[in-house]
Amino acid sequence: MQKQQKRTAGESISAGAKSALALARGEQDHGCIVHIPAAIDVKAFRAKVAMSQSEFSRAFGVSKRIRSETGVPGGRVVDSTR
Repeated sequence: MQKQQKRTAGESISAGAKSALALARGEQDHGCIVHIPAAIDVKAFRAKVAMSQSEFSRAFGVSKRIRSETGVPGGRVVDSTR
C-alpha cells in the first residue's frame, strides 16, 4: 500500500474554495458540512451584545426591514415588505 502525499496549503485552499463554490451553486455533492439551526433568537442575541437594531443591521449587513425578531416558528425570516 502506498502512502498518500500530504496536500500543500495551496491545494487545500483550492479544494476548500471548490467545495464552497459547489455549495453556493446548490450542487448536492459539495463535500461541505452544513449546520442550520432550528431557530435563532435575534432579539436575545442583540440584547446580549448590547446592540440596537440599527447597530446590528449595520454590523452584520442585514436590513432592518427583515423581521427576524418576531418569533416565527422554525427560525424562518419573514420579509416585512410583502
